[in-house]
Amino acid sequence: MNDPERIFEMDFLRATEGAALMAHRWMGRGDKEAADADACDAIRGMFDLMDMRGEVVIGEGIKDEAPGIFKGEKVGTWAENSPQFHIALDPVDGTTNVSKGMGNAVSCIAAAMPSSCGENALEDIPAFYMEKLAYPEPVRRAFMADSSLPISVEAPTEEVIKITAKILGKDVRDVVVMVLDRPRNAGYIDAIRRIGAKLRMISDGDIAGRLSGPLGTAPDCVARASGIQQWITSNQLAFRGGRIRFQRSASGPRYDWSGAVPGSSAATIAAAADIIAAGGMRISFDYVPTNNTSDNWINVSVGMEASFDGQAINDGGTDYGVLLRNNGGTQRFKNGNATTGANFPATTTTRHVEYLYAFSSFGDGSNVRAKVIVDGLEVATDTFTLGGNANEFYFVVECAEVGTLVDNLTVTTIPTIYSYALTGTSFISGIEEGTSIGTMSSETYAKGPESSAYTLVSGTGDEDNAKFTIAGDQILAGSYDFTQDAHGTQYFVRIQGTGNLTGGTQQKELVLTLIKDDDADDLLDSWELTFADELTDLNGLGTGTGPGAGTGDFDGDGITDYQEFQYSRSTYPTISPILADTDGDTLDDSDEIAGAGSRPPTNPILADTDRDGLNDGAETNTGVFVSATNTGTNPTLVDTDLDGARDSFEIEKNSNPTDITSRPALPSAFGLFALTDDASSGLSTDITYTHKISGGGAATINGVTLEELNPVLTPTNFTWTVSASIGAEINPINNSTWVPATGNVTGPGLLDMLGGFTYNTYGGPGGFQTYTLSG
Repeated sequence: MNDPERIFEMDFLRATEGAALMAHRWMGRGDKEAADADACDAIRGMFDLMDMRGEVVIGEGIKDEAPGIFKGEKVGTWAENSPQFHIALDPVDGTTNVSKGMGNAVSCIAAAMPSSCGENALEDIPAFYMEKLAYPEPVRRAFMADSSLPISVEAPTEEVIKITAKILGKDVRDVVVMVLDRPRNAGYIDAIRRIGAKLRMISDGDIAGRLSGPLGTAPDCVARASGIQQWITSNQLAFRGGRIRFQRSASGPRYDWSGAVPGSSAATIAAAADIIAAGGMRISFDYVPTNNTSDNWINVSVGMEASFDGQAINDGGTDYGVLLRNNGGTQRFKNGNATTGANFPATTTTRHVEYLYAFSSFGDGSNVRAKVIVDGLEVATDTFTLGGNANEFYFVVECAEVGTLVDNLTVTTIPTIYSYALTGTSFISGIEEGTSIGTMSSETYAKGPESSAYTLVSGTGDEDNAKFTIAGDQILAGSYDFTQDAHGTQYFVRIQGTGNLTGGTQQKELVLTLIKDDDADDLLDSWELTFADELTDLNGLGTGTGPGAGTGDFDGDGITDYQEFQYSRSTYPTISPILADTDGDTLDDSDEIAGAGSRPPTNPILADTDRDGLNDGAETNTGVFVSATNTGTNPTLVDTDLDGARDSFEIEKNSNPTDITSRPALPSAFGLFALTDDASSGLSTDITYTHKISGGGAATINGVTLEELNPVLTPTNFTWTVSASIGAEINPINNSTWVPATGNVTGPGLLDMLGGFTYNTYGGPGGFQTYTLSG
């Protein structure tokens, strides 16, 4: 058995047995303090034998001003490496009953192991009173089947007793109702007597009174308001809808968590101070929905006026609320305005929910950071502002589903949620020992940035710890020779950060990546050796004018080796640091990138930037055609004069590529004609055609059927190529502004043919298509 909580379970049980036996000696002897003291001694005696590191985090003695085992006491052997437990206990709940020889007294202990990050397993929160109603299992089943039944603390007591009698098949006079004998319960007592039910009043023993049902001596109903200092894990609150809100007493005003309301107790004011000192508060609970529908939900809403009494989640006066739907959906509300949050897995088993609020003041105008976590999954994170609450702080838990079970509802100071991050995770192989690789920074959720101490620690992911050191917030290269490792090698280190203020800790497995640069010149060795024979030829740190090895501009083109390396990783992947003119177009790389004289910037790794068939060096951009080597054309425009013909085609056909009025002459067999009706096409069945092709969809004109051309279908003895990318077809839809009818085309055959077309999907300069007839 490897579960420490189960190993120690029987020891805790024996401690309560010993307390019960010792307290039993004082039955009816009128000395409740003596009974409590002996019970405490019995528990201490058992604790002294238990090999654990125990700390009492909740003790009844302080509250009751009686002998007790008090909060903060260390119990157990506290042997090294023994398991740690947080303990809540009441040596005797019902000391008055013991002193009077009455029943319903019990000794109780709750214990749990804190998490590895040091967060408390149990929290001591201010005691308050809650209206409660307990009833037998048949009543519960009836209520689950029909939620309209008046079985609720909000329903009149007489109605609850009547329906209970009906469900149990009894007369009202035979129903036994148990009530704790306290002035606050006078209303219950009067109602029970008025209706004629049997009344069993207990003077003490709040826990035992609730457990009397399972033990077989059950009353039919238990109605009471009681302090929740005690803890009963099987006593879950079943919602009928509505909300849970907190009051100072059963009939008192709402509980103001800020302590600002006049009359707030010293304990409340102290608790509010603790919340501000911690940087906020946490509301957590477990709940079990009865279905997975989107219609049913639970929520926590904060920031409303004390007088507000309605559904808070979507009210404009509620500062913030997060609604959790049973199907796993979430909604966040700010003053009634809803937005969607993240989803969580739907289930009808227990969900654990935490609502975290980080703030430095309860006052109106204070900013709050909020986070909601369901079963460890963060589903909402927000900021909001407190406002209109008279500097007071109230919250409610609301539910839309009858039968939802809520348990372990706690309100605590916000836990220390500490985290750190590393900026800089890669380094060069030529790094010197003691050189910084990256910087660590830390924060807590509630307090923000926090100075911290960082250490290399053993554990998962610590394989390469010995290769590095830490100084302050920097991780440094150690004495290891990283030049022996390949580019991209990963190193695994485990580092712990510890907050200097909060003491919060976090351990992380970090991955550091090697950049192969043995000569530490800011150039990848593999890139250098692609062009040069030695690492010393190219120099990313040099600032000389070049050319020459080690100058920093090996090829003397006016672009440093480092700049060419950066260009090679982005815009110009094949640029060469050893060639002044990478693409061989007679222009230095620097002149192409920056532009020179009348030339605009061009591509240093493409000799024909606009893909018009002319070398960039020949396209001088003077606007005057001189010759094929000084064309005056723009090297970034495929058709400089915008006359519809490529610059190279115009030069080839003896036309001026810089003059829009100069066009290449058509061959003698060609002419230009306007197409309007089908007859204007000149197509006729009287003519024999070697090829009948329609660019786009098929068409029939004057009885002549034209074959469709598309990227899949190509007619016989015909080829279609594009200069770049791929060919595509419009046939004949989605053709935007290309509408033949607007060009006075009326022939139905022509409309079919011209309604579709082929095109080149490359839209950059120089894109063109070539059609070739053969056979």
